[in-house]
Amino acid sequence: MLTENSVIVAAAGIESADLDGEAVLLDVNSGLYYGLSGVGARIMDIIRVPTQVREILDTLVGEYEVDIDRLRRDVLSFLNDMVERQLIKAHQGEVA
Repeated sequence: MLTENSVIVAAAGIESADLDGEAVLLDVNSGLYYGLSGVGARIMDIIRVPTQVREILDTLVGEYEVDIDRLRRDVLSFLNDMVERQLIKAHQGEVA
């Protein structure tokens, strides 16, 4: 289970491209494509380098008018889904 201290980074074998504010992800291992827009695309941009969930939240709350508790729930749900799909990797601790 992810927490605000989890460090997130895109998984190896995931290629992404920005198409006018939307992210297109290709899992080269499975050949599956994924499309992300809005906040999902922004999160993928942020995690091009290892980033703590706390930092993702701080960045997004500064960019969007949103309640922090709702943002936390939504971001953690999104990130957990991405981990399950093996599109991102997560570990506990500090950014190296």
